[in-house]
Amino acid sequence: MTSKTTSIPRRHFLWVVLVLLVGWRVSTYINSEGGKTISHSEWASFASVVSGASASMVGLTIALAAILYALLGTPLIKFMHERGSLNRVLFDLMVGAAIWLIALVCSIVSAHPGVENYELLMKFATTFSIAGSLHFVVIGWAFWLLLRNAGVQPTARNMHDFREPTKLD
Repeated sequence: MTSKTTSIPRRHFLWVVLVLLVGWRVSTYINSEGGKTISHSEWASFASVVSGASASMVGLTIALAAILYALLGTPLIKFMHERGSLNRVLFDLMVGAAIWLIALVCSIVSAHPGVENYELLMKFATTFSIAGSLHFVVIGWAFWLLLRNAGVQPTARNMHDFREPTKLD
């Protein structure tokens, strides 16, 4: 039996699958050059851009987790924990970090000169970077709501403000 505070809604998992499918489709469209072969040096330069962006986004995810930790003792976070919203925000953060980390690893490995399947790895790196960008829309919305309500004490009058983060579900 799972409690309200530990269950992650199925919609969150479906969202992750959706952003990965959209990322794969866009990546397939980007990588289709009409039969042209792209040299490994061109892929390596593109991989350096993707790896730099991915590393920056992993760092941003860690910074957002630090902001969440700084707000840990506030009444808002306690209320979110009781409702189960805090676990959903943490789930979104961890999934976002994992998506960007996979994009980082794929782009770094594909830039290595000895790799034979660099095109497939760059397709994965592009897929996961696009999926990570789409997933950050959800994370940004959750943190905007969180920081907007950070100084508000939960009372009977403003209780509707604290229910807004669950609209992400």
